[in-house]
Amino acid sequence: MEDGYTARKNYSIGEILEKFDKENGTPEIAELKKIIDQYIEETENQISFIKTQVPGNNRIEAMKWIESNVSEELKPYVRKAYFGTLQKGDVLKKRSGKYKTISEIGVAIVKPDHSEKVKGWMRYWHKKAKKVKGFLEKNNTGKPLRIFDTHCHYYLDSYEGCRNELLDLLKNTGVRHIVMPAVQYLSNFRMLEMEESCDPGFIHMVFGPCHPRYLWKEVEYWDEDRWEQFRALIQEHRPVAIGEIGLDYYSYPDFKDDWDRAMQMNFFIRGIEEANRAELPVILHIRPVTSTIELPYNTDRDAIEILRQHPIKNGAVIHCFKGRAETMKAYMEVGVSYFGIGGMISYGFKDLTDTARIMPLESLQLETDSPFVKPFRRYSEWKDDISSLSAPNTSLSIYEIALEVSKIRGCSPEEILEAAYDNALRFFRLQE
Repeated sequence: MEDGYTARKNYSIGEILEKFDKENGTPEIAELKKIIDQYIEETENQISFIKTQVPGNNRIEAMKWIESNVSEELKPYVRKAYFGTLQKGDVLKKRSGKYKTISEIGVAIVKPDHSEKVKGWMRYWHKKAKKVKGFLEKNNTGKPLRIFDTHCHYYLDSYEGCRNELLDLLKNTGVRHIVMPAVQYLSNFRMLEMEESCDPGFIHMVFGPCHPRYLWKEVEYWDEDRWEQFRALIQEHRPVAIGEIGLDYYSYPDFKDDWDRAMQMNFFIRGIEEANRAELPVILHIRPVTSTIELPYNTDRDAIEILRQHPIKNGAVIHCFKGRAETMKAYMEVGVSYFGIGGMISYGFKDLTDTARIMPLESLQLETDSPFVKPFRRYSEWKDDISSLSAPNTSLSIYEIALEVSKIRGCSPEEILEAAYDNALRFFRLQE
């Protein structure tokens, strides 16, 4: 490949190929097309060589050899080459069939300067933290309140450039505990890196094999050796729970209907077994299909049947719950005692509002799912600080969520915060 070329943005390779057909004379597109062609040639030659090294005609032995000896990047293509299904140019695409971006084939990208944006975020967060801290310290209980965010993802790239400063701000504001579930296997190790630089007892890790939405990318790597590694990781570092595991039938391009459903259900069952083996509670991700498409199955019905046949032995919470009251009760009948309420409570969804109104207080947990699911903000709340619209969600939003729940239930936000805090301590088996 060409060394030293830097592109002005991270193009999709498909975009480059399309632009090259239309704009052959554009210097940047022409240069990138040359790099892409070189990448195809070098990568396919490398795959052809590796294929000659795959031992014997036994498919099982061949797959084991590929798993142990081939890089993660090349494994899917080497497998296709072994079975004779690799086509010219396949190396430019991901498993989903989408084209890779040019950064994924090694092209450097001009990095935009996010420093001013991050400074704007921090100004917004400091302003918000001042309001939250004032409420926590001066409230109707006569004692300082504390915040427990039961679901957030501060290891994600959304917080690059501000992570440590933000976490310090959260601690100084009154956020006493944050729980971080994994979304992919690599997430477990990113959390371990974070924990080393944080105060003990502030960040609590939840190890997971893979979030159901991204499972199609990773499922082929989960052989017995990987599960053994996962168990060793749990044994060594002892997370507070296992998750996120569950089912996600949401409408997105990677969903594969019946194949994906069966894969997710089998993996969900295995995740429950591993949590029971480790004697840990579970954080469940159960997301239904959107109302815009028709499927012959139901996420909640599938999940409830799995939980009935494969009971969770040490407690479970469904995070980002937004189901009807009867759905909540059906989950409670199969051993789910807790339900995470987040920013969606401010969106005005009738089913969620009705459920939050009658939910047993001892079943309530509060979460932000940071950096996602920000509470609704009216124009008057951001018109003077437009930069705050791009700011990721943070645990400071727990205050707004508690306020919204208290309005729905006709009680004080202090009562909601205290109950949710105690519930989280009990569920995650933490001592103050």
